[in-house]
Amino acid sequence: MKTSLILNAILISAMLLLAPKANAIDWNPIPDESYTKTQKILAAGFVVANLMDISQTVYALEGCRGKCEGRYKEGNPLLGEQPSRGTLIAIKAVGVYGVMTLLKNTQPKYRTLSLVLANAVITSVVISNGSQPMVGFRIGF
Repeated sequence: MKTSLILNAILISAMLLLAPKANAIDWNPIPDESYTKTQKILAAGFVVANLMDISQTVYALEGCRGKCEGRYKEGNPLLGEQPSRGTLIAIKAVGVYGVMTLLKNTQPKYRTLSLVLANAVITSVVISNGSQPMVGFRIGF
């Protein structure tokens, strides 16, 4: 969907613009003492929502345990219509790591907004997974 693509582009652009101008980047994506309690909860929610997306996508693409054989295809053209379980997990892990690393390097005063936007994007993906014959993050032009 165009909306999801636009939201994702805005989110990544905002996080890059709001990142500190320091030379050192913290590559460890695990929240630290610079995170507020709310930010830690939002970060955990982001990870859980991504796990839900993986689970829904694998379930649908593998035929819903025989209930919906061939009904769904992956919506992200970068993955192809029927990616393997391993490909899905690997791509999702890299994506979550990248977003969490960007978030950790975002100025703390802007981190909550960035986390809310990241959660909005992944939540919209999870909600729409079962409503269309495509699952996962859809990219459309």
